[in-house]
Amino acid sequence: MPTAQAPSDSVFLKEKTNPTAPILETTQLNGGNFADPLALVQGRLAGVEIFRVGSNPNENYAARSRGISSINGSNEPLIVADGVPSVSLLLLDAADIRRVGALKSAASMATMGIRGNGGALLFDTYDAQSQGFTFQTWLGTEGYARRVPNLSAADFIANGGNNYGSTTDWEAEVSRKNPISSSQNLRYNGDGWSASVNFRQAEGKLNPQGFQQLNGRLQAKRAFFNGKLRLSAAVAATSRQSELGFEEANYYARVYNPTAPVYSDTNAVLGGYYQKPYYNYFNPKSIVAQNWRRAEQTVWLATAAAEVEILRGLNFTTRFARQSDDRTEGTFLAPNSGFWGHYAFVERVHNTTNTYVYEYGWAIKNVQKYAFDYFAAALNYDKKLGKFGGKFSLNYDYQRFTQNNWSVTNYGFDNRIEKLTELESGHISRLYKTDRDVHNIVNFNGTALLDYKN
Repeated sequence: MPTAQAPSDSVFLKEKTNPTAPILETTQLNGGNFADPLALVQGRLAGVEIFRVGSNPNENYAARSRGISSINGSNEPLIVADGVPSVSLLLLDAADIRRVGALKSAASMATMGIRGNGGALLFDTYDAQSQGFTFQTWLGTEGYARRVPNLSAADFIANGGNNYGSTTDWEAEVSRKNPISSSQNLRYNGDGWSASVNFRQAEGKLNPQGFQQLNGRLQAKRAFFNGKLRLSAAVAATSRQSELGFEEANYYARVYNPTAPVYSDTNAVLGGYYQKPYYNYFNPKSIVAQNWRRAEQTVWLATAAAEVEILRGLNFTTRFARQSDDRTEGTFLAPNSGFWGHYAFVERVHNTTNTYVYEYGWAIKNVQKYAFDYFAAALNYDKKLGKFGGKFSLNYDYQRFTQNNWSVTNYGFDNRIEKLTELESGHISRLYKTDRDVHNIVNFNGTALLDYKN
């Protein structure tokens, strides 16, 4: 009869490579409403530094082994989720993480080859202990701990600045006062299987930065023949819509004249926003109100694994995985926007009439399609004879990475558009870039460990 007694893949991998590597259980992870699972172990793992610059919720955390710098190749640890390397962090919702382990570079390279040069972070998402439904929700907000002091309108005038008759707090014009972040997690743990659905939304301080994300995961594990055959399979998917905004608005909010008004009744050409014709000097409010930068991303992963005990102490394991990651990012500058100076005329010649037509507006669309295929097999033998013991392993894995990128630029829009699918509707279209990258990694290694206990 099948049973649900199957080990956690990531912890099983850790024990095979380095029994002394640290493991953080659920109660030892950082608590909070974290969209990025790396934040769960920030400051918790010795030798691994987790950090993020700024407060933009669309910016991911970064991980570095052995500090910020390394003289021996990459020091970015490999992400391994339930035994599968190179998994996108978007597929790992923080609410689903049950434990995290860490491998140093030597132990990581022994199992995963040169890609493990910077060590590895092992995430375990499976929890076979508690059965039933679990629901949790988070709601939070944030504010400024400190702000860069800017001159008030009166101080600006007193120091010789031009007076345009208004008092404007440009930072307040482009920022949210109290951005809201929330998450909801619904999980069901059954007998040897689990399913979860997670929804997250986050707002950034800079308007309109933020995202909405929906994630789902289904996994099952079973053991047969008194645990001699163990099978597991999992499917995970994430869909994310992001408002990327314009970081430039923060810069111009700090340098723009505080006596300048936000709007101007005499500047209908630029949508009614006040704008002086100076080089590299743009109305911050018009940047965030008239234009947009957005992204849509869909990621999914399917895995299957098997472990067979051939003889006592002799085990064979194999694993298959495929991951797909599609991301579309677009920027649209409205026909009546002065940002980046694109409102200057763009000339287009009609072949039939040989006359000039003037077009406005600018847009660029970038598409990235990424696929990852993985196969691994390992033969492990663990034997003890009296005071002597030995551990032997043979490991093989094959990884294939495929990435396709293309970009297109469009000019000449009659009206404002709101969707990424409309970015190619301009009157003038020019293919900007297209490329394809495919590379394979094959790793084969063997290890032997002999010990004598006196």
